[in-house]
Amino acid sequence: TAPGTTGGTAAPGARPPPPTGAPAAAAHNGLKPTWPSELQQGLTDAKDKHEPGMTLFRSALIDMQNGHYPPAVIKFARFQRKYPKSQLSEASEYFAANALFEEGNYDRSILQFNDVVMRFPNGQYTSQSLLREAQAFMKLNDKIDARLTLQKLLANHPGTPQAKAAN
Repeated sequence: TAPGTTGGTAAPGARPPPPTGAPAAAAHNGLKPTWPSELQQGLTDAKDKHEPGMTLFRSALIDMQNGHYPPAVIKFARFQRKYPKSQLSEASEYFAANALFEEGNYDRSILQFNDVVMRFPNGQYTSQSLLREAQAFMKLNDKIDARLTLQKLLANHPGTPQAKAAN
């Protein structure tokens, strides 16, 4: 076991214990993640869209809503592979990153949030992704990369709610 832990290793595929507090113990600063409300909007919007892959995308959102993060990650990844040019591609990557964060897979969530920022530098979820990426760095006690990510958020997305939180 790792220092400071009391248990053994989890069985492969086992779900980690549910996060404490809000849908994610969001950050050291007490900010609540925005993805739950964005997910609700996505589910509402998904009812009206007739885009290829909508059933898969909606199923992944429902898994996330119910706290079933590992299957959500798998479905979002499948969606991204099958429909990389979809209008829902950014949302799929963003929600996949949040699912990884929620399950405590901070290293992978950082990579996924970074993919959102790199592929969609002025996208709908870019500022949220930068803030959550910084929060994931803080969860890993990487204060330098967290600070650099917050500086990028402040420089590239001033005036957003996430930039105000980063200050």
